[in-house]
Amino acid sequence: MDLLDRTLAALDWSVVLQALSTHARTTRGATAALQPRFCTTLQEVGDTYAAVLEVRDLEAVGERVPVGAVTDIAPLLERAARGLTLEGAELQAVAACLDALVHLRTWVEERDAEIPRLRLLAMPIEVDGELHGVLSRSFDAGAPPELGGLSGREYPELARLHAKVESLRSRIRSTLDELVRTGLGDALQDRYVTQRDGRFVVPVRADRRRGLGIVHGRSQSGETVYVEPAAVVELHNEMEEAARELHREVGRILGVLSRMVGRFAEPLQEALDAAEAIDLVVARAGWMRALQAVVPAVGDDGVVSLRAARHPVLVLRGIDVVPHDLGLDDRRRGLVLSGPNTGGKTIALKTLGLAALMVRAGIPVPCAEGSRVDFFSPVVADVGDWQSVEGDLSTFSGHVAVLRAVLDAVRPDAPHPALVLLDELGMGTDPAQGAALARAVLEALVERGARVAVTTHYTELKALAAVDPRFEVAAVAIEDGQPTYQLLWGTAGESHALAIAAGLDLDPAVLERARSLLSRGTREVSDLVQKLEEERSGLARQRRELEARAAAIAEQEAALRQREEKLEERRRTLEERLSARFQARMKAREQELKQTISLLQARPDLR
Repeated sequence: MDLLDRTLAALDWSVVLQALSTHARTTRGATAALQPRFCTTLQEVGDTYAAVLEVRDLEAVGERVPVGAVTDIAPLLERAARGLTLEGAELQAVAACLDALVHLRTWVEERDAEIPRLRLLAMPIEVDGELHGVLSRSFDAGAPPELGGLSGREYPELARLHAKVESLRSRIRSTLDELVRTGLGDALQDRYVTQRDGRFVVPVRADRRRGLGIVHGRSQSGETVYVEPAAVVELHNEMEEAARELHREVGRILGVLSRMVGRFAEPLQEALDAAEAIDLVVARAGWMRALQAVVPAVGDDGVVSLRAARHPVLVLRGIDVVPHDLGLDDRRRGLVLSGPNTGGKTIALKTLGLAALMVRAGIPVPCAEGSRVDFFSPVVADVGDWQSVEGDLSTFSGHVAVLRAVLDAVRPDAPHPALVLLDELGMGTDPAQGAALARAVLEALVERGARVAVTTHYTELKALAAVDPRFEVAAVAIEDGQPTYQLLWGTAGESHALAIAAGLDLDPAVLERARSLLSRGTREVSDLVQKLEEERSGLARQRRELEARAAAIAEQEAALRQREEKLEERRRTLEERLSARFQARMKAREQELKQTISLLQARPDLR
């Protein structure tokens, strides 16, 4: 297994591709999605992501890229190109695919301004107008089977020959029906017409068959023979000749159409490839929607700045994933992850590697907006054991073989920085020598410009950030003795080997003896780290309690504001009602006053 294959297997890349393929809409697209295809340039990554965003925006407003009707006719094109004649159903499949390709090309062209990247992908979709027209006219869904689906309207000679065959068949049936009713008398074993060897016959008693016609078979009992009466032999011969002529004409037309398809096999294959490329973009957009993924910023400086990144394989399994913030750059080239087993170190490592691979494949990454993952080449992961009985490699020897291959692959003059992920580097041998070797490998990798993330239980590596500014440490958080699967930056984590063993009910006496065997310095460091983790756990609890209290206070304040707003609204409503009543009374009094004045003016005697 070479380095790339090992990396893809270690990171469960096939699971990602399998999920991606389910979002393709054609068989060619689904098959292509299962192949590990990676962009070779930063520009290619940008173009792929731009096309994905075009599809996402279109489908967000109800548009749907019409690629699903494009079928895989590549084997038919290859046969036609070799001069073989396709069956009628196969040519109809070619015709339907050409319809789908023309529709896809037209659909894309109508939205040229909105989807320029898809427009470029669709450029190779060229369908010869004459071929498309001939195939479209040549077949009729209601055509008789004898015509191989060919249209009698388009090919009148076929219609004439078919009509002749049917006419002769009808005459034969009429003649036989008449013979069965009146002409054969008691020679018949039964009164029906059937077929033997493609010719119509009647059942005749074996002892009465002489002189009636040609025998085409006998019953199992031998008492019945199937006779073609002499009256229809010539009609049968004429019908079979017409049927052979019809068959030859059908074959001739199918041959002409097949050779025409063969002449355009190469451009049609290019059109299929273009449709496949479009379908892969559609699949990426479907993945993006399903996993709530985003298109990260992509550069060429070896920067990773993942926000709330989720391991895609765990997301696909329906697991509630704790997101991680992960970062590497030119200043902080190495990341050392520590903490207990089952705490999530390897998951964080794989999340980082999968994000880099997804960018190389133009697949959106399940993380938050504002994330960045640069173009890394190569991406190398050594996760899990690699031992070989046949190759006589121990676990440690297998890892050393991988490290040798990694160091050979990471070159300081490479056009792109490498991303190297190492799980439990230096394990499987003497701890002191393993730690020394691990540190030397890490230093060599970062000196060559690589970005490196490593998980470890070695104290020497946990302390690396204190003496080498190119490295950063992070630990998986522990709270109340249980992992929270969150990363704490700038701190080293305790391995908790004895605590985990105690949790698995190992003999307490054995545990106490193991603790006594630790050196004083190791015990003091372990106790100090554990105390720090307990304090950190307590602070985390206090922070959550304070956040909960703050949330409760904010909720109470919101309720009070809502109550005040309701009271203010009620006050305004009452004021408006009182004002309306007062104005109504004023208008009434004003009206009374006007009436009084009018009365006084109308009666001078009241002056």
